[in-house]
Amino acid sequence: MAKSCSTTAKKKLGVGHKGTTQDACFSLEEVECIGACSWAPAVQVNYDFHENLTAAKLDQVLDGYKKKGTQ
Repeated sequence: MAKSCSTTAKKKLGVGHKGTTQDACFSLEEVECIGACSWAPAVQVNYDFHENLTAAKLDQVLDGYKKKGTQ
């Protein structure tokens, strides 16, 4: 599932590892550990953690941040 979430993020944002979106709202960096093994797959956005992700849940998380960034 972690690879699925990574692929989802890359496709959704249109960037690869250590890439930044053209609007500079998102940067993507793959890391080995964020200390959330019990709740993996997980992502960290700034200081917020999102756990037990599926590709669909990650899509919703990214949409939520994009909406906040355009307000």
